[in-house]
Amino acid sequence: MPQKSMVRKVVDQEKKYGNNSRYRTLHIWIETRLGNPRKCSNCRTTKAKKFEWANISGKYKKNIKDFKRLCTKCHRKFDDTSPKGEKHHWSKLTKKDILKIRKYYIPYIFGFKKLAKKFGVSPTCIVAILKRKNWKHIK
Repeated sequence: MPQKSMVRKVVDQEKKYGNNSRYRTLHIWIETRLGNPRKCSNCRTTKAKKFEWANISGKYKKNIKDFKRLCTKCHRKFDDTSPKGEKHHWSKLTKKDILKIRKYYIPYIFGFKKLAKKFGVSPTCIVAILKRKNWKHIK
């Protein structure tokens, strides 16, 4: 449960900003009404080190039904908005390149090193693509 001084800050900010109160203030508002979560609603664990309230809609409105309890691991997966594939700023490859790499690979004939040289990346990168550690969102 948040400290009393935090609750006072929430009340002050609610008066000042109304429904547009800031991110942390909203989480304090949820904690004061629902308490600290003790169980993840995704993986059902109760043994995680930390549990958090996750916003479902992404709009951060003051609506208790718009939040769910998650462990930190599930919360990170739930909020994952990082750019993937060719949208990532470091990407050298495109979706077409990934499909070609997976199609062309033949062990000992057209292997990691040849593919890496052809596409201008490292052999380690080719291995990660083929093992689907990288670019796993491409089927």
